[in-house]
Amino acid sequence: MPDAAGERGLPPRRRIGLLGGTFDPVHAGHLALARAALAHLALDELRFVPTGRSWQKVEAGANAPQRIEMLRIATAGLPRTSIDERETRRDGASYTIDTLIELRTQVGATPALAWIVGSDQLRNLPTWHRWNELLGYAHLAVARRAGDTLEGLDARVRTLVDARARDGLPDAPAGSVVFFAMPPMHVSGSALRAAIARGERPAELLPPGVLDYIGRNGLYRTVPGPNRGGRTAPFAQSVTRRNRMDPRKLQRVVVDALDDVKAQDIRVFDTTAQTELFDRVIIATGTSNRQTRALASHVRDKAKEAGAPVVSMEGADSGEWVLVDLGDIVVHVMQPAIRQYYNLEELWGTKPVRLRIGAPAKADAPGTARTATKRAGSAVKQAAKKRAGSEEKQSAPKRTAAERGAAKQTSAERTAPQRAAPKRVATKRTSKRASNA
Repeated sequence: MPDAAGERGLPPRRRIGLLGGTFDPVHAGHLALARAALAHLALDELRFVPTGRSWQKVEAGANAPQRIEMLRIATAGLPRTSIDERETRRDGASYTIDTLIELRTQVGATPALAWIVGSDQLRNLPTWHRWNELLGYAHLAVARRAGDTLEGLDARVRTLVDARARDGLPDAPAGSVVFFAMPPMHVSGSALRAAIARGERPAELLPPGVLDYIGRNGLYRTVPGPNRGGRTAPFAQSVTRRNRMDPRKLQRVVVDALDDVKAQDIRVFDTTAQTELFDRVIIATGTSNRQTRALASHVRDKAKEAGAPVVSMEGADSGEWVLVDLGDIVVHVMQPAIRQYYNLEELWGTKPVRLRIGAPAKADAPGTARTATKRAGSAVKQAAKKRAGSEEKQSAPKRTAAERGAAKQTSAERTAPQRAAPKRVATKRTSKRASNA
């Protein structure tokens, strides 16, 4: 659908998204936010804007050239993106308003600029330098996670949102507050730096190539915090457990709970070789918002009943993608389109595991649901019975006419006592079932 400029016969207004941050290091959450912004805001271009010296944050763990290089590695395969280095070259503290004024001067009055923030940053907006001037130079595009009701907004920000909120990015260079959906992502720069300092390798939370760059350059090796003496940790794996329940038993609880509510395409992945943050990732599909919520809620409730800690549940408000964090297991319940778009199997799928303890893992279908397993088992049993019957017929010797007649007579003689004694027949059948079981 063309915008207003297109309808008037004018060239479409160029849309430029601006994603600022320390990117220390750039991680999977940043890239997910960038992809969501490109899609939902229909951006022509998205620029990553790494900070120089942020007046709101402590000094970065990596220097500016290193953070920029990690961004280059991370965005190499991400189309319509670029890196704007202006803030890293600026002397003194770095303010967003200064960046927007410079950019507006460079690009002119026509293009739409959208400064991208999370809803947590929206809550902190009054602490920003000259924050009430931002909408004079750009739109404010707020990534809103499912379930976020925007409680706790400053009254001035609430007034601004009520007056300037729009459903989509309007055909204007600046002046609006636009919200777009952001899937739940369990990752933060501070947690990643701490994990690396402990000797962990959280490869699944970092874009390809970034962890290798961190290792080659010895970044984030010093354990932060007081009374640590600047201790350096080895860059190797360690074992960290967030609960004491056997993850294999918890896995069974989760899969059973998903199966109870008819989840589709359940996949289980062992992540112990990829991260120290959790042992399993379980992915399942729900066909509607209602079902994804029901699946996640049932998993949460069954985990609680089993004695497992429920760290959090996110995304239930929209129901498109609901994440249940059970400590050693993270469960993703997603609608089909969301699952296909984010393709978590590609991220976690290096080591598929069996759905239940005692069942063999299948490399071609690591997450077949229990109903499919039952059907397959039933089919195998039926095929086996047919083969056995066929072999029995083929191997049995042919009988003469006299033998067949005697057999008929014997069968007739047996019929009467069988009809007279149904209890015995029932007992025999029950006994036969027990022996077959």
